Amino acid sequence: MDSNGFKKIAATLFLSGFVSAYPCSENLPPSYIDLQDAAYSAELDVHFHLCALAKHYFPDCVPVKRPAPAERADAGKGDMPEDRLFKAGWETLRRNPEDRFPESWKQLLALPESERRRRTAQTLYLLGNLHAQDNPRKAYEWYQKLRSAVNGGIPDPLNLAEKSFRTNYFYAKDPVERLRHLVLAACYGKCPETDEGREAPRKVCSFRRELWSELGAMIRKHPRTFLEDPLTAEVAALFRPDLIRKLHGPFVCGDLLALRAFERGDLDSSARLLAGAEENSPIRLYLEARFARRKGDYRKSAELLGKWLELYREGKRKTSSGEFAVRSVVFTKSGCSLTAHPEWCGIYWPQMDAPDPVTARGMQEVVRGQLGALQCRNELFLEALYSFLVGNAWSDAALIAEEHLSSAELRKFADAHENNPQIPPLMTEKLRHLLARRLMRENRFADAGRYFPPALRELHGVFAETAAEAENSTLDQERRAAACFRLGQIMLRHDIALFGYELAPDYFICEGRYDTYPVKQHSENTALPRFHYRIREAEYFRRAGKLARNPELRFLSYLAGGYVLRNRMPKQAEPFYRSLVREGFLPYSPALDRFRWIPAPPSDWKMLIASCDAADRDEVRLRIDRLLAVQNASGRNAPGK
Repeated sequence: MDSNGFKKIAATLFLSGFVSAYPCSENLPPSYIDLQDAAYSAELDVHFHLCALAKHYFPDCVPVKRPAPAERADAGKGDMPEDRLFKAGWETLRRNPEDRFPESWKQLLALPESERRRRTAQTLYLLGNLHAQDNPRKAYEWYQKLRSAVNGGIPDPLNLAEKSFRTNYFYAKDPVERLRHLVLAACYGKCPETDEGREAPRKVCSFRRELWSELGAMIRKHPRTFLEDPLTAEVAALFRPDLIRKLHGPFVCGDLLALRAFERGDLDSSARLLAGAEENSPIRLYLEARFARRKGDYRKSAELLGKWLELYREGKRKTSSGEFAVRSVVFTKSGCSLTAHPEWCGIYWPQMDAPDPVTARGMQEVVRGQLGALQCRNELFLEALYSFLVGNAWSDAALIAEEHLSSAELRKFADAHENNPQIPPLMTEKLRHLLARRLMRENRFADAGRYFPPALRELHGVFAETAAEAENSTLDQERRAAACFRLGQIMLRHDIALFGYELAPDYFICEGRYDTYPVKQHSENTALPRFHYRIREAEYFRRAGKLARNPELRFLSYLAGGYVLRNRMPKQAEPFYRSLVREGFLPYSPALDRFRWIPAPPSDWKMLIASCDAADRDEVRLRIDRLLAVQNASGRNAPGK
């Protein structure tokens, strides 16, 4: 490769920056292998549960299907019969507030629909309001008629049909009736900020916030007030799982309450609730698998999780209410909670506490992860790897791939599942990159190429071509020296991305920041020592110095190798220091002899070496001058000082 060709590669590869690995943080998903089925805690969707209750106890409820269109006002609208009847009804109410259904309004509602299009919605809404405090159920009947009329085409420019859900609960005096109709509003009521049925992006609906606050306030103050009514009792138990022991059902979502009790440690109540749940309920199968594992029956636990996945694949994951209960459960790291209220840990309102898609897990993913842990326990490593990949459990998948499978087994698996739609694309890419680095560590450069991600394939191609050139004994010595030097240059910027372990000892999963990786997930991989990639890159520089004929490249090669090792492995750096002194390269060799060690490099030393053209002797000399421009004569950087 000529000088111009190298400079072009340096510009596109070396100066473009390091290829970023997958970052580590405190939100790194926990390990199923280490924590087993306690890696995640279940969080229940309050809105889903309330909707199930509303649809069960108010099966006749009429939701508002669409906003009613406003009609053009007529100039003489005050003289229309419906206007006169409406005003007459108002006057009757003013004289006699106890008359809850004025005769004039009866006449108004008896008019043909074409003659009462402006006042019907307002009249029905007010009739509901007249009963809202003392008889919420009667008010509910009037609001039902209002919503039916609006759905049938009656104009509702003030959006009273939607407001009726809030009015029905807001003015009710009896707390039980208020909570019943609050549940109805939570299910069918819409936010006033909606635009064609969609909430404004990144904005929490004020109506949802009000419902959440009302629910919490009522359950917090007088939870036992609601235990007689089955609807409100289930809501109270949802917020206060300690009340479950006082209740015996029937429950609309007993399996979800069983999961809530299980997560809170009330295993007896959880088992009692499960006994009455639907046989193939996904929640029931999941909890039975958890119970089996707690008893040490790992085989039964794996069978139940397998059955769960089979039913999930077949689409038989519906509860008796006709909803997908699986989607109503989100899993977060144990000890964390989505809700801002600690006393309600384990429940959340999706519009208020949106789960983070990066760290939260769906039930299907958690079942996969728990099944993978059981398969790993039984040494079914290929099956465990597949389960972890499908379940987005990358740290566990990496541990299986690096410690429990041979490179041949891993390569066969990666090829077989390269285009498997069941495995998330990111998991496939990570696994193939892990395999590529493993093949590189085994010096199988040609085999590794196709497994690197697109961003690294060109870099790998250059590395493999250069490595072949460095090993070609038919080439002249100076060309091989330049090739070895270029290999060291590539390694300076991309060592972990090309050769690093995903877990120990390199922690590519954390970009090499091993101290940020959770202690419980530490791997015990000992195939190669820590910083093995630095030993490799220093060896490339050593070979370049040994083969090079011109003194500038020899000196720079030994200096680069010494820089690579001087801090982490000073004993391995000593041969490079001795070579620098023996070179007699003026004026630096004598100065290094007096200094007794390799001085600390400048902060940009990797860039200076990695972008240097080894074929240009003048440039090599300039880089040496810049690297050794400042020497610490006090010796504070010497080892042991």
